[in-house]
Amino acid sequence: MDLTYGNNGYLVSLLQYALQRAGLDAGNPDGIFGRRTAKALMRFQREQGLAADGIAGKLTWAALYPYITGYTLHRAGPEKTVIVPLDLNVVTDALPCSYLLTCLMLKGLTLRYPFLSVREIGRSVMGRPIQAISLGKGEDQIGYVGPHHADEGNIVIRMLRFLERYAATYVSDGSMDGVSATELYEAVTLHMVPLVNPDGVDLVTGALDPMDSFYVQAQALAAHYPAIVFPDAWRGNISGVDLSLQYPTGWQEARRIRFALGFSRPGPRDYVGSEPLIAPESRAIAKWTRDRGLSLLLSHDAGYTDWFRSKWGRDGITLKGEGEDILPILARSVPISP
Repeated sequence: MDLTYGNNGYLVSLLQYALQRAGLDAGNPDGIFGRRTAKALMRFQREQGLAADGIAGKLTWAALYPYITGYTLHRAGPEKTVIVPLDLNVVTDALPCSYLLTCLMLKGLTLRYPFLSVREIGRSVMGRPIQAISLGKGEDQIGYVGPHHADEGNIVIRMLRFLERYAATYVSDGSMDGVSATELYEAVTLHMVPLVNPDGVDLVTGALDPMDSFYVQAQALAAHYPAIVFPDAWRGNISGVDLSLQYPTGWQEARRIRFALGFSRPGPRDYVGSEPLIAPESRAIAKWTRDRGLSLLLSHDAGYTDWFRSKWGRDGITLKGEGEDILPILARSVPISP
């Protein structure tokens, strides 16, 4: 999408962020394409040898791409391309979480750290891939799964920051708070699913266009719950199903309680769905969990953790908010040196 003076929204924030990373003064990423952003954009275009028309089109976005993902490509011969990391962190909290930003950061991380393995484990209601990342080669298979609620995108960013820190420390053969990254890598295989609810996160953070049919549908569902602020307090997936309440353990009781409270139809929160695992996002997480054979689960969702413990009788820990550090938990798997 081409952007120009007078536009606003999440993509404008991404443009401002990229210009900042390129060393230009576009102001804080506020999503408003004003004079300051236009001036920074035209200066960037001139520096890149592009037409300084103040329009962020295909060529301009291509030139900005390295500043978002943290790497650039250089040809080292007729048939060889070299990935060159920039002196920038890949993961940022300068922008609210979104599906697009998560994909861009994962792209940057996997090219910078090729030992990271990323694969699609399912798709959201809107058809967006839900991605799992694995690193390590130890026998202990530990899952680290992000929040299911749409209004917790900040936790997704925090998980990706941990991933970047771990990968960078492993490459430098260093330690994180006294834990050797190399020893942790040898002892544990860590499987992460940071962004479980991409559509819902985009709805809350403003990355979903209000003219999009899915936005309009969610707005209509929210109208049945006027006391819940839309879209800020939306927690479910884009179809109005609360993913945290989708797991079979305790589903009938959760349905009884939520229906009694008035959450008997799809909406911003607390609708359990017509049956367990009817939502594609929770169904994808359930299948991935079965396939992984996890020995331990670290989760930012209590409903999912309860189902894991009940179904497999293995340890599952629900992490408390965004501030809980998982490193001490992972360190338990590292053998103690004699």
